Amino acid sequence: MKKVGSLLYNHDNCPDLNQKTEMACKIMMNELSISIEFPIVPVRHFEEQFLNDIQDRCLTDLLSQNKELACSLKEYGEHAVIILKKQDIVNRFEKSDNLCFSINIDLLKLEELSELNKKAINDDRINDEETVLITIEDIADEFANEVFFIIATTQIAYPGSLGLRNGEININGTKIKETFGVSVELRAMRQSIKKINWPPLKSLSFNESFEWVKGFHKNDLSNSAIQRAFNSFTYLFSENQSLVEPLIYSLVGLEALYCTSKQGISEQITERTQIVLGHMIDFKKRLKEMYSFRSDFLHGKLDFYSLHSQINNERTEEFSKKLFESEELATAILIATFQEMIQRNIYELNFKTVLTY
Repeated sequence: MKKVGSLLYNHDNCPDLNQKTEMACKIMMNELSISIEFPIVPVRHFEEQFLNDIQDRCLTDLLSQNKELACSLKEYGEHAVIILKKQDIVNRFEKSDNLCFSINIDLLKLEELSELNKKAINDDRINDEETVLITIEDIADEFANEVFFIIATTQIAYPGSLGLRNGEININGTKIKETFGVSVELRAMRQSIKKINWPPLKSLSFNESFEWVKGFHKNDLSNSAIQRAFNSFTYLFSENQSLVEPLIYSLVGLEALYCTSKQGISEQITERTQIVLGHMIDFKKRLKEMYSFRSDFLHGKLDFYSLHSQINNERTEEFSKKLFESEELATAILIATFQEMIQRNIYELNFKTVLTY
């Protein structure tokens, strides 16, 4: 294995030489902390205020896990996660609440991993201090993945509760790179689903949800239907999604959980989601439209606008309306299914047809 960390060779993200030297000196003085901070997007004045309550309950629940939550790093083992809410002064007129996750690194273990990394890199041009920095960034990247797993779980326990701007990964207070945030689109989904009153979206405890997800989650290729569904769910958070991407990934997750045959996929989703989540009284047409929209788009039968189009007319508005309705319903069904499985403590859905006389 030959790996060169981006901390040293990605100059867009890399601290300058003085910062690197200072960081290395602090490491040698046995001071090492890795933290990730996300500015919290406040609920805006035009959004429904029930979202404030959901956000407050989510943050209270998550902050109660401070030092109680353990993340598992492959070579570093389990480590207690410090979770805090901090206030940052943006300018004279604006303050920002930040959600902060951090771990402290045992320097003896770090030294062992650095030695292994040095042998793997096998490059005489890289000195001991640089090898330590490469090792730290490897740990930071892995920690960032675990933090994303924690954040994803909050959106199952409290759907639409958090909007987070892109975060900063810091080593001993020095920023080394940015990391993903959480799109506020799930808030829009929560508001839309509240209006049609199906599927039922609840608030569950974070700990119950986290323990359930830990039962199958791993940072690797999936090897089961529930892993495929969860991995699909993780693609719904990005701010920079392409057209229909949320719809496609949500339906991939739903098909993984609900479909047992390649024939009649739309019918299987329509019938079986109502068996698990309850009968849809109103807006039934939306369920079929959701799948028809996706199928027509993928098979080239749906008109849509170009990538940077600025056109805004009745046709584009109608397309956008149907797209958002389909995306929001598919996302909500996927989350509601996860919630139902958490409460039943199950990891798969099995359906069978029974003929009665």
